[in-house]
Amino acid sequence: MKRIFPLLLVIFLSGGIAKAQIGAIRGSVRDNVDSMAVPGATVSVLLQTDSTLVKTTTTDSRGSFALTGLEADSFIITITSVGYQQYVRFLTLNNNERALDDIKMQKQGTDLSVVTVIAKAAP
Repeated sequence: MKRIFPLLLVIFLSGGIAKAQIGAIRGSVRDNVDSMAVPGATVSVLLQTDSTLVKTTTTDSRGSFALTGLEADSFIITITSVGYQQYVRFLTLNNNERALDDIKMQKQGTDLSVVTVIAKAAP
């Protein structure tokens, strides 16, 4: 009996751990005008409840990313890249994996408020 109890305890606890759903979020980031990949974009996953950062990664040369080892929960996905507007999306991860459609990033222009040109005549 003394030997069976620890064995049953291990089996019971390992069954509870196996039920925790570990998933992934995959996708690709593209320019909204020419559909070219946006390499090096920062992809972050935050909890919806309190905006705690869960994971972050960058897109590869094809604009693809994968965030693995995520437990089932509600998340905020943010994507940032120089020259583009920030992308924000709310999603719930229920299954083991969630594939996002191509994410289209919009270019962000830089406006100059004032340009002053000063010229001096040669002496």
